[in-house]
Amino acid sequence: MIIKIFCLFLLFFVSACQSAAPTATAIPSIPPTETSTPSPTETPTLEPTPSPQPTPTDIPAPLGERSYKDRPDDLPGLYQVHLFYILPADATDQNRDLDGKINQTIEVVNEWFVEQSGGSKIRFDTYQGQLDITFVQLDMTNAQFHEASLAAYGGPYWVRDILEENLSNMDVFQPGKLNVAMFEIDKQPIACADAAHPPDLMGRLAGLYPSAVLDSGWDCVDESFGAGVTFADMGVIHELVHLLGFASSCGKNPTSSDNTSHTGDFNNDLMWAADANSTEYWDTDHMQLDPGNDDYFKHGIPDCPDLVNSAFLDPLPANPETPPDWPVEWKLP
Repeated sequence: MIIKIFCLFLLFFVSACQSAAPTATAIPSIPPTETSTPSPTETPTLEPTPSPQPTPTDIPAPLGERSYKDRPDDLPGLYQVHLFYILPADATDQNRDLDGKINQTIEVVNEWFVEQSGGSKIRFDTYQGQLDITFVQLDMTNAQFHEASLAAYGGPYWVRDILEENLSNMDVFQPGKLNVAMFEIDKQPIACADAAHPPDLMGRLAGLYPSAVLDSGWDCVDESFGAGVTFADMGVIHELVHLLGFASSCGKNPTSSDNTSHTGDFNNDLMWAADANSTEYWDTDHMQLDPGNDDYFKHGIPDCPDLVNSAFLDPLPANPETPPDWPVEWKLP
């Protein structure tokens, strides 16, 4: 029942996180420095003032090296998806931003999307032709993330919300970008990944938890990226489509009245999830993009968002749309 459990994760989402209070930093006092007065007969030697040099953080990290900031975009001025690799303070660094495996997964799922969509692909943030991944080391430990979820929402399900709040406070999100984070959290209640889902759950972040152990005992390490595991690969694009705002409540075949963010008609649909009585599993080996075209892609339903018009697709649609109800500050200028 693990896959069934995974597909139900969005039933547990809630919206916004509370802001964390800033930590005060003490500033040490500096004693005055004595300055000698030159002799009247001496003429001080004037040294030329050097031109200011860029700090290391102003220079993009070369490809193959860890990047601590968003590098310059290959496609500036277009909506795109940025990737992060994020460690809690006490997590083991698995170098997932450097091992190339998530790059393989993104390549595989985007090729699948091109085939299913008839030529469109999702626009990912690249630098010099390669996927741009930003590394972030956090001050919060694993335990502190779980405690923050419990304190803010009364349960353990909202680690992603706490993470998005922290990243937003760090000012690492850029206008016009959705964000997918490989986050080395140690445990999760029911899912190896989850995401925001505008407009029902506003946000710009999807979380992938490759080291987490679920309450059921399932180890998410078994869903490794770049290894040809279709469940892991398709899980990435499933969460990304949620970030884009799909499936939506105006589709024809929601999983249930309580779960309109998934479809319920075909278990090989990218956005399928089981209802409470289903005995089927998510068929990632025969995955399709909205089979029947009646829920979220090329559906032709009036006044209903359609993935085919997403501003995050390449080539850019004729009438590109951002995710539903996106605040103006999240959009490109």
